[in-house]
Amino acid sequence: MSIMRWSRCMVMAVAAACLAALLGCGDEEITYPECSSFSKNGVSPVTDATTCREACVTAEGLAEVSGQLEDFKGSSGAGECSCIQASGGHRTICKDSSYTR
Repeated sequence: MSIMRWSRCMVMAVAAACLAALLGCGDEEITYPECSSFSKNGVSPVTDATTCREACVTAEGLAEVSGQLEDFKGSSGAGECSCIQASGGHRTICKDSSYTR
């Protein structure tokens, strides 16, 4: 095998490995800590928008973005807490297994 052909094969193999690592298998389910038992950096369980905000600030170290920070959905014991990031995305920090959209 010529050195050029070998080099191309190696580049393709590395590219394929990188793509597989970035995309994953696609079958993995993302799991989050339960909001009802959330505990990180002294933050108590997340049960509403106020405790969700506290978790974003104290547990995750985030700050408001354009006056927004937390996004709590659901209710106590059946909720989901996400923090709004500077990039405009959301980072889910906890989700109760009984939460449904």
